[in-house]
Amino acid sequence: LRIIKTSPEKLKKIVHIDEKSKVIFKELLCSDRGIVTLASHSGSLPILLAGLGTYGLKISCIIGTSNSYLDMWLYENAKKFGVNIIIRGNSVKYGNLFERLKNKEAVNFFVDMDWPFAKPVYINFFGRPAASP
Repeated sequence: LRIIKTSPEKLKKIVHIDEKSKVIFKELLCSDRGIVTLASHSGSLPILLAGLGTYGLKISCIIGTSNSYLDMWLYENAKKFGVNIIIRGNSVKYGNLFERLKNKEAVNFFVDMDWPFAKPVYINFFGRPAASP
């Protein structure tokens, strides 16, 4: 949550992209195709995604919480870093994913989310069944 108080300029100093990755990053930005990224909710991923946004990558992330107030808070605050939040279940915005890819933007899918179309395997997680995509 501290990232929200950070300016995009400060975040560029925090998120370091090594030289080899910069070359790949520039190639991706100059490509005539969009970028699909797959990630899990771990580590400092929100900082990385926001950091990539400050470096010029237009990225959309699909998120889903059970709290509409939190969803809207994330949506509003992510914009300042160039990250577009798509709330899971919003079929209108899902339709925009292909348009975003055609416009050479990136779309991030969190692979550890419980997707409604997936057939998850349920595992015992501290005595409670948890979906494992």
